[in-house]
Amino acid sequence: MKHGQCLFKPASGFTRGSLGVASAIASGTNKPILTRQDCCDACMNDPKCGKLAFQPESKECTLFMPLAEE
Repeated sequence: MKHGQCLFKPASGFTRGSLGVASAIASGTNKPILTRQDCCDACMNDPKCGKLAFQPESKECTLFMPLAEE
């Protein structure tokens, strides 16, 4: 699987346009999300996703549409 390239900004958050929490990378492997690279890959595999937020402590990956604002 080719990895996506995402820009990560510490302590950023978004409003509106949430697609929800991603629990696995939807690329046919259903690999769990454990790292911010995994979160980036999950976003790249969702055609509606344009932004993401990853919480390293909880491993929570929230995907957002491109219109989400900081």
